[in-house]
Amino acid sequence: MAALKFREGTEADADAVCNVFSDSFSEDSINKRVFPATSAGARASIKDWLGGGLKDPHSRYLLAVNDSQSGVDAVVAMAKWIAPSAEPKAPEAENWAAKMAWPDDVDGALGTDFFTMLEQKHKEHMGSRPHWYLELLAVRKSYHGKGLGKHLLSWGLERADKDGLETYLQASPAGVPLYRKYGFEDIETVHVSKADYSEVFMKRQPRPSQQGVSS
Repeated sequence: MAALKFREGTEADADAVCNVFSDSFSEDSINKRVFPATSAGARASIKDWLGGGLKDPHSRYLLAVNDSQSGVDAVVAMAKWIAPSAEPKAPEAENWAAKMAWPDDVDGALGTDFFTMLEQKHKEHMGSRPHWYLELLAVRKSYHGKGLGKHLLSWGLERADKDGLETYLQASPAGVPLYRKYGFEDIETVHVSKADYSEVFMKRQPRPSQQGVSS
């Protein structure tokens, strides 16, 4: 990890974060149908979602960058955190998946159902309580096992602990062991029968800041 550094993302990183997402979740049964690698339209949908988030003042992207690489390939992992806000969510941001113009060559119905479910469960589990939300954590497959997930996770947990706030996320079964290691507890598991896929919803209580998230 000597050549790696961490920094916050900017709007200029839109293509890079899309590449990391696509690589990290290329074998995911949901993404194979909603964001297939063969679809240019799917790529545009990912960029609308993740690239749009880079413009949101409440979204905080933490990137892992390999200094020995250049261009968009230098970003090898990312986390998208949503900071707590006293401001209500803008109406146009509600249920974005149902308003998405899904390309004809993707399973738009599955995309709408899945992402709407995530949004509904978020509201159901957290209500209006202020909290830090880890919307996405993605690591290129060639960088798995190098501890990047821990660093991306710790960045937000340290802030949640300092604020004395809960942290919320949804995870694939593969990601659950990491999150449990750092204090997250399962709230609910939802099986998406259309894709034979399960999503695990998790929450973490704040810890005294001096404890941090050390292993």
